[in-house]
Amino acid sequence: MSLEEVSKRVHVYLPETIPINESVTSLIGWSDVRLVSGTNYLSRFQRECPGSLSVLAGDREHVLQHLLASVSVPCHTLALSPLVLHEDQLPMLKEAFRQAELREVYVRDWMVQRFLPANVFVRDVIRDIDTFGPLLCGTVEQPAVELEWTTNLRSERTAVPPIPGEGLLTGLPVLLDLTTWLFFAGTSLNAETDASVLSARQWPLPVPELTLRDVLHQPELPAAWQALVHQGLALDPANGTSTVLLKDIHFGLTVQGDYDPWPITDAPHRLEYTVRGLNTTVHSVVNHASDGTPQQRVTLRGMDSTHQQRLQRAAELWSRRSRIDGIRLESTDVELTMTFPNSVADLERASREAMEQFLRYCRYPQHAELTELDNQYTKAAITLRAVALATASPG
Repeated sequence: MSLEEVSKRVHVYLPETIPINESVTSLIGWSDVRLVSGTNYLSRFQRECPGSLSVLAGDREHVLQHLLASVSVPCHTLALSPLVLHEDQLPMLKEAFRQAELREVYVRDWMVQRFLPANVFVRDVIRDIDTFGPLLCGTVEQPAVELEWTTNLRSERTAVPPIPGEGLLTGLPVLLDLTTWLFFAGTSLNAETDASVLSARQWPLPVPELTLRDVLHQPELPAAWQALVHQGLALDPANGTSTVLLKDIHFGLTVQGDYDPWPITDAPHRLEYTVRGLNTTVHSVVNHASDGTPQQRVTLRGMDSTHQQRLQRAAELWSRRSRIDGIRLESTDVELTMTFPNSVADLERASREAMEQFLRYCRYPQHAELTELDNQYTKAAITLRAVALATASPG
């Protein structure tokens, strides 16, 4: 099953107070969009349900309600994370997954990072045990895997003060998904026995009123922001960091969110991670070339010349096999760098591939990763633990 085989009509159900974002239709490339808007949009969706696949996006506070409605139709459901925002929603999420299995429909969260060529290449390297070696356990001071996610896009919600831990809620599911996908694919992780949050924190930033006005692009601050300014301090709970112990492997996860008044990069999204194996260290970062073109650079270092030669051969073979235009290889005796294009077109292609794979799962369930539901729950539970720990800790 492919996108071409799916009905060209897209039905969008939404509250009457929320306008549809043009990027929804431009990304998919479908022009025949039917809008169903009103206070009864959810019951109409359940009653009419024109197809067997629903896509949930936006309105994070109600995404779990929409997920339960979708699987009860039943519909296969592709959703943007996070699926839960509060601890008391975890049982509801578990029930939604139970209903999905009972009704034989599939639920996935849409993590486009899995489908970017650079990350696929890193995953293949990690799976080459002779080249990469086993993943190091690491320590709290030097985790085996360090990941950082930055979002600097200003959204329509910027006039609303961020909820506590919003950056962690938004970014940690992405980083945890990449972690489970890279290292634990096909493995069912248990949030109670396989994972713990060793540390988590967010930090308050003193933000002058002038800076806030510049950030929000408004001459006058909303009342809620004014209250914070009058207190002499505007908290920025979008930024946070946590250290997670997962299957006896230390992971350092850092999130910088879209309320950061001093963004560290001009890129709308930034993902950087370092992976340490016994034989090889891999470092990947999304950045800009000298001409401003977005790119993702993957640097690999072997422990000795033998491992470095293996990396060279693996990279050359992967590049030829992938047939992706624009990949560049640069190598020295101690370091190999692969540069991948990472433009908007590449991200859209990755989004399309994510949906294609989901459609294949729906059509050929024997190929689905049945552990995915368990791991979605685990990602949500770990994220909420980190948020609870960060918001409970001063500074």
